[in-house]
Amino acid sequence: MTTPPMILDAKLIPVWERSVFQSLNARGITAVSIVCSIWEGPQDSWKKLETLKKFVAANHDILYPVDNIADIDNAAHQGKTGIIFSWQNSSGFGDDLASVAKFAAAGLRIAQPTFIARNSAGSGCNEAEDYGITDYGRRLVCALNEAGIAIDLAHVGTQTARDVAHSSTQPVFYSQSSPRALNDSARNKSDEDMRMVAESGGVVCLTTLRQYLPRGTESTVQDMAETIRYAMRVVGEDSVALGSDLTPGQPPQFFDYISHDGGSGRRLMNYSQPPTLPGFEDFDGYERLQRALATSGVGGAAIDKFMGSNLRRYFASVWKVTPTAPADDE
Repeated sequence: MTTPPMILDAKLIPVWERSVFQSLNARGITAVSIVCSIWEGPQDSWKKLETLKKFVAANHDILYPVDNIADIDNAAHQGKTGIIFSWQNSSGFGDDLASVAKFAAAGLRIAQPTFIARNSAGSGCNEAEDYGITDYGRRLVCALNEAGIAIDLAHVGTQTARDVAHSSTQPVFYSQSSPRALNDSARNKSDEDMRMVAESGGVVCLTTLRQYLPRGTESTVQDMAETIRYAMRVVGEDSVALGSDLTPGQPPQFFDYISHDGGSGRRLMNYSQPPTLPGFEDFDGYERLQRALATSGVGGAAIDKFMGSNLRRYFASVWKVTPTAPADDE
């Protein structure tokens, strides 16, 4: 009996309900990155990380916590879905670099320096002016590298992202993105920047959110397949992966929260409804997308790379460090 190919998703923000994760596991999804901090500060970020860990432990029959690359493989062998703990921002560190190691030891595996707005590390992609990385931001990048936390640049401003990539001693990645050449959105990435990430050893994970795809709100799964083919032509089939950004079960208040600076400040995005792609509204979309890729002429080996093995390779390259919490007196 052959082992089915891995399916790894670099970004999900679902409601933390068992039924949602049962559906995910039933479709054979190997591992997903689950966001547990967006605008939250240190105390709330810690609480949400601990709450998600407890949720995973309470559903251990279908879920598996991921601390390292071996955990992804173990999840696959046991028929469970690995849960990678991730942040969309660095606000949870509270500008305290010593806390980076603490959160890494607690299970944090992915973090972004900024989320759409400007903070102490640099500028987000929705700021009118991007002044690049700050001195604190460079020190944060160093701390993330030392802790073995993967650095996500999906919502980071263009100049700040370039500065982060050049400052990092480890490969960086986009957890969810789309080519700017196909859709001129501020969050989308130029061919040059996609190559920058790929050349660092990172991966460009592509989102299924329709407003970032070639035909905007009219986009379909076939448009997603064509986007993947375009990205493969730009950076090669070894550097493209999946970051769906699905938000199953999230209420309207959630989209209002993520759209405002700090959760309640100035409006930075306009999400009036879940921007899901027709044909990828739920977890059946993984299979539909694979069929669309095959119909578009993408070979089976390239599909397997996109759906899982490229992202696994990337995580293996950055999760080399065994996280340890700092001593209390440090």
